[in-house]
Amino acid sequence: MKIIFLDIDGVVNCWDTKERAPSKCIGVEQRLIAHIKEIVDATGAKIVLSSTWRKDWAFGLLNGVDWDYLRTEFAKQDLYFFDYTPSRRDSHRGEEIKEWLESTGYDVESYVIIDDEMWDIWDLHDGHTVQTSFDHGIKPGAVKIAIDILAKEDNPYGDML
Repeated sequence: MKIIFLDIDGVVNCWDTKERAPSKCIGVEQRLIAHIKEIVDATGAKIVLSSTWRKDWAFGLLNGVDWDYLRTEFAKQDLYFFDYTPSRRDSHRGEEIKEWLESTGYDVESYVIIDDEMWDIWDLHDGHTVQTSFDHGIKPGAVKIAIDILAKEDNPYGDML
């Protein structure tokens, strides 16, 4: 199985995104979600949400309105969330992604992390990251890099999975 650990802010939205989520926070853009669809279509990867938006799913924050909005926007391009990473108060997202990889029962052959903020990710996941920017979200060059990363079958977690 191939996995995309996906951030939302700075990936499928950016500073000039006009769309708003029901909570009035910044929404997502279909033109940027289309780049994620391109990766999924090329690789068959499943999407695991690693964004702070996952807290809506995990904890039912905001009565789930933003979570429902996010799922609906991705479903417009026939994309669905397979799972989400754990959310711990005392850990960074890189550690949460590592925990997901180590505790899942799935045979993960390759993975990529797509995020605009990598400070808490790089040290644990070197070679598995694609950094975007909140200035413009994910760009076509990042799509190619993500597809290339997912094409490799080098699971550093080996028998731990």
